[in-house]
Amino acid sequence: MGVYITKTLLGLIFPVFLLSINPQDLTHSPNNILYVNPAAGEIRLRVKMNTVDKATLILKKNVIAMQSAFSDGGYDYFLATTTPFDSTAGYFFVLKYGNDTLIYPAGETLYARVPYYTTPEWAKGISYYSIFLDGFYNGLSDNDRPPSQAWESSPKPWHSYGGDLRGLITKIPYLDSLNIDAVIIQPITLASSNHKYNAREYSLVDSAFGDTLVLKDAINQLHNRDIKVLMSLVFTHTGNDFAAFNDVITNQLASRYANWYLVDSWPIKTSPPSYQCWLNDHRFPRLNLANSQVINYAIGYVEYWRHFGFDGFYIGENESIDPLFAKMLRNYVKPKAQNILLIGSDDRLISGYGFDGMRNKNLTNLLRDFFIDRKLSVSEFDLSYRRLLFFKPPQVNTINLISVSDFSGRFWKDDHDDLVRLMFAFIFTSVGSPVLFYGDEVGYRKAVFLNPGSFPWDANNQDRILYYDIQSLIEIRRNNPQLRSSNFYPLYVNDINRVYAYDRGGIIIALNCDNNPSYIELPAWNGTYIDLINGEKIFVSLQKLRITVEARSFRILKREI
Repeated sequence: MGVYITKTLLGLIFPVFLLSINPQDLTHSPNNILYVNPAAGEIRLRVKMNTVDKATLILKKNVIAMQSAFSDGGYDYFLATTTPFDSTAGYFFVLKYGNDTLIYPAGETLYARVPYYTTPEWAKGISYYSIFLDGFYNGLSDNDRPPSQAWESSPKPWHSYGGDLRGLITKIPYLDSLNIDAVIIQPITLASSNHKYNAREYSLVDSAFGDTLVLKDAINQLHNRDIKVLMSLVFTHTGNDFAAFNDVITNQLASRYANWYLVDSWPIKTSPPSYQCWLNDHRFPRLNLANSQVINYAIGYVEYWRHFGFDGFYIGENESIDPLFAKMLRNYVKPKAQNILLIGSDDRLISGYGFDGMRNKNLTNLLRDFFIDRKLSVSEFDLSYRRLLFFKPPQVNTINLISVSDFSGRFWKDDHDDLVRLMFAFIFTSVGSPVLFYGDEVGYRKAVFLNPGSFPWDANNQDRILYYDIQSLIEIRRNNPQLRSSNFYPLYVNDINRVYAYDRGGIIIALNCDNNPSYIELPAWNGTYIDLINGEKIFVSLQKLRITVEARSFRILKREI
């Protein structure tokens, strides 16, 4: 129960001595969602390391003990968790170090000055399947476009395999068999390339993929299988054949679109480009997303495509997106459709003023470094992973995309199949929303930049063991809501035997990244645990779970209630 506490009363209870606790060593901002997150019920305080023993939050009528939650860069972070609250709830801190007490801030009550930031419940921790239509399945050869190449031939830059929306519809039963929750359809608007990252027109489905009638049919059929559908819209740049860009090239500063692009110098030139480009490639001129005309233009097309039944949008693809665009997009879309999901390629814009989540590229790199390239120790991986989680809002962590393959390439190395399975075991049991890039689940490895290859539909060319492993992992995730939460508790971090174990709220996962089996002992509640992979039952007494994890293998254990 809360006790009503005032600063006057606290002054009587805790005599204030300014001896060891220096206010300059403390950091908290009511304007920053890292420090105050009303919707998540979190308030944080950063203190210089080893200067505070105990921290207490006084929130309206409640006295809440704060926990030391993380240490990084010479600072300790104290965290208080409570029920969600609003901006009318005043708060302050009582800090102790030895016999010294400090009320912080002195003579002031704080109030949250950040948005009440919520994200769609349906999107938390779900499993995605990401599709480049060109390489997924060719359902109608009449719309194939040159330059083309044969299906399953080695991919060539900007060459087409002929996949289309009719092919997607044909393969919906396959997607359903994987148990995935949502599909991300990579760019499909009119463009001269196979990949469609160089938009020529945003209002049309490229005829190589079909038309809006086929698109609507695909969305409806996916929805009939209870599969959500996201559309990837590339608004950070256009193609160099986009009408507005051509007008700028022709009319230079006299163009009505002169401020639509990020031009470094005039007269504008294409070789070398005197304008900013995605990937430093002149074929992808970057749009000026701080320009009100561009913002309204892009938001208009989000609204246009929303009416086709999309459940959300991925906005990309540059790693830097103007905050004003993200804020105006959210302010326009959310009042009309609160459950529409907005994901962006800029990981800065998730403070309640922009996107619901982002593609976590730092996590992608971390996964590759640890599981594939083996550059990191287990303890280094654990610290880096927990740092990524701690410095993002929990309602964002469950939305953020976890992927390892994309338009830039695939992650495979020929001698690391077991480590790939371990990586997927982690991806599907960790915090966030796992993304399968088409073909990953069957071990497809061919890719070049901007052409991720064609799906090998011949089962003889597939890794069926990996397929069944991933199918099982997706099903385990779907059936256990705690795996879709933001809770994550490391249990065992060992650099010697390279075993990493963690608890996701009653489900324990142990990963053995070493070439030798390991026998480990983990803290656990007494009772019976079942291995969700092989069905084995393990009895725990004295709060010690003792298991063997085979070399380059994993265990997923759930406590029976």
